Amino acid sequence: MSKAHVIMLPFPAQGHVTPLMELSHRLVDHGFEVTFVNTEMHHARVLRALPAAAAVLGGIHLASIPDGLANDEDRSDVNKLTDSCRRNMPGNLERLVAEMEAAGRPKVRWLVGDLTAGFCFEAVKKLGIRVASLWPASAACLAAMLNIPKLIDEGLFGDHGWPERDETLQLGPGMPPLQTSLMPWMDKTGVPIAHPALFEVFSRINKFNEFAEVVVCNSFHEAETGAFPDILAIGPLFADRKPVGHLLPEDERCIKWLDGHPDRSVVYVAFGSMAIFHPRELEELADGLELTGRPFLWVVRPDFTPGLGKAWLHEFRQRVAGKGMIVSWCSQQQVLAHRAVACFVSHCGWNSTMEGMTNGVPFLCWPYFCDQFLNRSYITSVWRTGLAVAPDADGIITREELRGKVEQVVADAEIRERARLFKDAARRCISQGGVLVRELRKVCEATESHCGCNSTIEGVLHGVPFLCCPYFADQFCNQSYVYNVWKTGLKLCSNEQGVVTKEEIRAKVVQLLGDEHIKARAIMWKNKACASIREGGSSHENLLRLALRGGDGACMPTPAVYCIGPLVNGGGKSAESGGERHECLTWLDEQPKRSVVFLCFGSKGAFSSAQLREIARGLERSGHRFLWAVRSPPEEQSQFPEPELERLLPAGFL
Repeated sequence: MSKAHVIMLPFPAQGHVTPLMELSHRLVDHGFEVTFVNTEMHHARVLRALPAAAAVLGGIHLASIPDGLANDEDRSDVNKLTDSCRRNMPGNLERLVAEMEAAGRPKVRWLVGDLTAGFCFEAVKKLGIRVASLWPASAACLAAMLNIPKLIDEGLFGDHGWPERDETLQLGPGMPPLQTSLMPWMDKTGVPIAHPALFEVFSRINKFNEFAEVVVCNSFHEAETGAFPDILAIGPLFADRKPVGHLLPEDERCIKWLDGHPDRSVVYVAFGSMAIFHPRELEELADGLELTGRPFLWVVRPDFTPGLGKAWLHEFRQRVAGKGMIVSWCSQQQVLAHRAVACFVSHCGWNSTMEGMTNGVPFLCWPYFCDQFLNRSYITSVWRTGLAVAPDADGIITREELRGKVEQVVADAEIRERARLFKDAARRCISQGGVLVRELRKVCEATESHCGCNSTIEGVLHGVPFLCCPYFADQFCNQSYVYNVWKTGLKLCSNEQGVVTKEEIRAKVVQLLGDEHIKARAIMWKNKACASIREGGSSHENLLRLALRGGDGACMPTPAVYCIGPLVNGGGKSAESGGERHECLTWLDEQPKRSVVFLCFGSKGAFSSAQLREIARGLERSGHRFLWAVRSPPEEQSQFPEPELERLLPAGFL
C-alpha cells in the first residue's frame, strides 16, 4: 500500500515554519509521505541554514512556490508580504500540485495548512484535496481570532482592528483576560500590525475553517484548560534534535559553552525571529545582563537592531569575555534542555513558550507584539512559571529592572516547582506520542452509540469510550450510567429542531478522543467487567448458583435477581454466520491501531434524512476514520422506508 501524500503549508515566518516542520517529522515517522512547501525565499534560506548531514530533512521533501514579490522587495514589510501571499500563493500552490503529479509523485491526499495561510484552502479543496488546519499559536489566541466578527459587532473594535473602547475581555474559563489595547493582532502601543492585510486574514479565519475537516493546535489540555471547544490539541510539538526549518544557521559552539557551566547558572536570552530593538533598548539590555553578574547566552540576530555595527558587538564581547556568549542563532530546544540554563528571558512567542515549558525553565517575559502579551499572561498569571519586566515612564526596560527581575526569577522556589510540574505534564503528552499520533493509531477508540443495553455492555467490556445518542426506552437510562455514573463517555445534544448537528458531532468526537480521564475510566470498567466473568468472578459464581437452585425444584417465595453478565461470545465469531469473518473486520485490520470511530445505533433506531446528513458531515469534519453500521429495514415497515443512501447522504460521501 502506497503512503498517503500530505502537503505542509506554513505562512512565511519562522514561528510558523517551525511547528509545521515538527509535525512533518511526526507524520513521516508514522508512514506518511510529506512535502513541505515554503515560499521561494524561505526555501532558499532553509537550505542555506541546514547542516550538510541534515540536507534530506529526515525524509521530508522540500518544495517552494513564489510569494509574488520580486527578489529585491522588502519582506520585513509584513503588510506587503501578507497581501502578496494572499493574492499569489493559492494559484501557485495549485500549479505545484499539478507539477508534482505530472512528475510521478503520489496524488496529494491532504493539505495540513497554517490557518494564517488559510487563503489557500479553497483552492486545494477544489482539487479534491482534504484540508486539516494547524493554528501555530495558543488555543486562547485562536479563540480571540474566531471572535473578531462578534467583537466588531459589539463595538469593541473597528472594521480594521483598531480598539474603540479600553476594556478587559474574558473569552472563556481558565483563559487569561485580554485588554482591548493588547490584542493578538497589535503591537505594544495598541496599533494593529501589518495593517490592513494581516487583520483581514485574521478576520477571515472563521471562513478558512469551513474548508478544514479538523483544526489542530500546538498546545495541550493541561496548559489551556477550557480553551479547546472545537480544536484538537496535538502539542507540545517536539522534533527531538531533527531540523525544524531554521532560516539562520545554528551556532553549535553554544552547547559546548553551556557544558562548562554549573547547573541552573546561565541566563538564556532570545527574542525570536521578528522582534526589533532600538539602540537604547539594546544598550539597557546589554548593560542589564552584565549587571546580573551571571553567565548569559544571548541570541542577537543580524537584523536585531537597525544600525547595529560589528564594532559594538566586538567591544561588548570583549567586555563580557568569560562571562557571556553572543550568537546569531542557535538550537533553542537543545539550549533550553541543558542543565545549565537557569531562566529564559523571552519575547514569549508561542514556540518559545512551549519549548520553555517542556523543559521546565522559568521565564522572564519581555513581549514585543501580537499573541506574546497573551502568552505573558499565561506564564505570569495562570501557570505562574515566571515574571514579567515592567517599562519605566519612557517605555524602556532599564538595566536595573532587568537585573532585579532576573534575580527574583532565579531565586523563586515556587516558580521553579510550578515550572517542573508543567514540564512533567508536557512530557507526558510527548512520551505518549502526542494526541495526533494517537489519533492516527486508534481502532475503535470511540463508539457513537444508541446506548442499547447490549451495546453498552459490549463497549464496557472492551474499554471503549462512548458518544451517546439514545433513541428510546432504556437507552436514556443507559446514557445516564455512561455519562453520570461510570463517566466513560459524553452525550450528544440536539438543537431546537431536535437535530444533532455536524458541529456538535465533530466537537464531541474531538473532545472524547482527547479526554484521558474518560479513557482511563473506560479501561478501569473494562477490567472490572473482565474480572466479573472470569472463573471465580461474581458473575461466574452467580451463574453456578442459578443453575444449582433451578435444578433442585425448590419454590422461590420472591424473585431472585442474579447478575451473570456481561454475556459475551468468547470465541469472537458470529453465531449467525457460523464463524465467517465479516469484511469490516478485514478493513479494520488494515487501519492503524486505535484510529477508527465506530457508529452503531442498534436494530430499532431510525433517523430523518436531515439527521443522517448531519451525522455524515460530522464524521467527515472530525477527521477520523470511521466504521458506520447503517441498517436497511424490512420493506414492510412503511414507517422506515428502505434508505437510498446515495440520495440521502452528502454528495461524494460514499
